[in-house]
Amino acid sequence: MSPVTTELVPNGVKFLNELTQFAQKHGLELLGTAPIREDELGWLRPHSERLHTWINEKRHGEMGYMEARLEARCAPHQLLPNAHTALVFWAGHHFPTPPAPTHPTARVARYAWGRDYHNVLRKSVSKVHRWIRQQFDAYQSYTSIDTGAILERAFAERAGIGWIGRSTMLINQDKGTFGSLAVIFTNLNLPTEETAHPFRCGTCQDCVIKCPTQALSPDGLDARLCISYWTIEHRGMIPLEMRTKIDDWLFGCDICQDVCPWNRKAENADDARWQPKNEHATPDLKQWLTLSHEALDEHLR
Repeated sequence: MSPVTTELVPNGVKFLNELTQFAQKHGLELLGTAPIREDELGWLRPHSERLHTWINEKRHGEMGYMEARLEARCAPHQLLPNAHTALVFWAGHHFPTPPAPTHPTARVARYAWGRDYHNVLRKSVSKVHRWIRQQFDAYQSYTSIDTGAILERAFAERAGIGWIGRSTMLINQDKGTFGSLAVIFTNLNLPTEETAHPFRCGTCQDCVIKCPTQALSPDGLDARLCISYWTIEHRGMIPLEMRTKIDDWLFGCDICQDVCPWNRKAENADDARWQPKNEHATPDLKQWLTLSHEALDEHLR
């Protein structure tokens, strides 16, 4: 094993091909790379400026964690001082719609029909870490699976995984939007994509037009109008003016994804890996309302 800090990995293309094959065996379907050298970070500036504007205009609502690590999100080297390359992984979580139940139910976002994506991806990424360490003693990393201070979609777009659409979702032209991202900052100097993925929404406005709360606009997403925000992130009573717009969404919302043309041929996720359950996709509302807190937690775990 040869130590590597910021030296070019020998046969970097071969290494990435082998890493891609290894990752795919463990459910990480796509891999892309983005540059994070200090002299190559100009591409991140527009994303950083949009985030600062979004926060300053309070469009993040009560999600204080977005504001708490704002500067770190825009400065990768605060997270890993000798970061050189971002490895970006995609894992799909699209599931077919289950049969309509006979009990009173409500809608749940697809990503929550199966196992917690944080845990699923964390196990796969842990195996990736072990595999890389077998190749390089000096391997260092900082990882985020939607919980670290990383702008995952920005890095995924720069890595060529997809583009950030009008829905503000990352869109892959083969797999659509129903996917989760894991990003690894590493000190390894690896080949990266020359440019970001091009924007391919064209003139389509379906996600903007069909959002019942008008949460989407040319300026992006206003979380304070987003159904997912009110049914997941918000704590406390939902304002009266939002309740009819939320309709029968119980947890999250998939409208902007369901109407996206790029999802018409979206692949279904591996059932064995994600273990989707009909009782999560089409919950029995009477049961949920009558279970104790402890029993409901166990049921949804």
